[in-house]
Amino acid sequence: MNSPATQAGTAPRPAAMLALLDDAADAARAAGRTDLVRRLDSVKERVLDPRRKIVVVGPLKQGKSQFVNSLLNLTVCSVGDDETTAIPTLVQHAPQACAELVLADTGEGTVRVPVPLDQITTVTPTSPLAQGRTILRLDIGVPSPLLADGLVIVDTPGVGGHGNPHAASVLGLAPGADAVLVLSDASAELTEPEVDFLRQVVGLCPAVACVVSKIDLYPEWRRIVDADREHLQRKDIDVPLLPVSSILRSHALRLQDDELATESGFVALYDFLRTQVVNRSDDASSRAVALDVRSTTEHVALGLASELAALRDPDIGAAAVRELQRAKAAAEELHKRTSLWQQTLGDGITDLAADIDHDLRERLRHVTRDAEEWVDNRDPGDNWAELATWLEELVGNAIGDNFVWAHERSQWLAEVVAQHFAEGGAVELPHLHFADLD
Repeated sequence: MNSPATQAGTAPRPAAMLALLDDAADAARAAGRTDLVRRLDSVKERVLDPRRKIVVVGPLKQGKSQFVNSLLNLTVCSVGDDETTAIPTLVQHAPQACAELVLADTGEGTVRVPVPLDQITTVTPTSPLAQGRTILRLDIGVPSPLLADGLVIVDTPGVGGHGNPHAASVLGLAPGADAVLVLSDASAELTEPEVDFLRQVVGLCPAVACVVSKIDLYPEWRRIVDADREHLQRKDIDVPLLPVSSILRSHALRLQDDELATESGFVALYDFLRTQVVNRSDDASSRAVALDVRSTTEHVALGLASELAALRDPDIGAAAVRELQRAKAAAEELHKRTSLWQQTLGDGITDLAADIDHDLRERLRHVTRDAEEWVDNRDPGDNWAELATWLEELVGNAIGDNFVWAHERSQWLAEVVAQHFAEGGAVELPHLHFADLD
């Protein structure tokens, strides 16, 4: 029952990357390139802090908080029959247990207020600790072996249901997450709003899984999972379905029973986190370190080789100066072309803002027409509660789809701007034939 990072066997890799970064920084420092040293230091900070954010989302009363507690084998999130998680709760590793409210400041910053540990399960948006300020989230630090490997768990307010305001804010967490776990319990098949919400999340995060919770309470959970899989296939949504039981997980940890842990479904969940989050993040870190170290060594080698060439042969030194002058002229020419990508970016942002507004208005017009048709065919006085719930679902889906569409358009704009740099070419390092100096 090891954590995903431990099972992946990635412990030696950060040490090797740190040693490589230290060697490159020493070479840059000896060459007097403090700018490269600062660049490598920032890369080193990312390697030392490889946190991976796992966001847990889903409708009300699906067992999200109990799932997080079982995952950590700690009671950090409130559990109950009503809506218990009213604000996002971020749980990360800390040497000693602690908690803070993150509040919106009057400026653009934030304010942190300590929270007594015996009150973390009772914090609400109107908590007196906030002194009237908006609560952004609750940060909890616990000495958990799972979180020590770099995972950060975010428990979110439930989405869906009459009068629930959290869908938009929960979707806003998905683009910055390394993985999103969407919970739906095994009492019933996925509803259409749940499938729509899952589709929106898939458009915002590269690693998504649908977790079917509470399988210990419902003997027919396998039939429910099969039906859920058919619903997702019809909507062309390709995500793994992971049936789990938080209760069985807690018993497995208490009894140290590996067979019971497998039956709880958390072993399969760990496999997903290991392959889709931990390994993918490690590979990205390795590529980033390799790129920065190679760039640093090229810069340092260029400077040292140029000095060596000038000392050994004045003619080669003069050729090196000419090569550098040509590279400088090419760089200046590229600098003149920056107006093109800046104009594209500025115009693109303006168009994007207008298109987002137009898209949302058009979606809401469709909602209005559907609502008017519904009222024409029924007596709203007899079905007012049903109409309100239905309208809320339609508006929520429209806003969520608009959010996903805006995210995709912003990515498209970034690719267009990047294409300008690709078309502009690059300045090649001078070719000085240093091998001929042996």
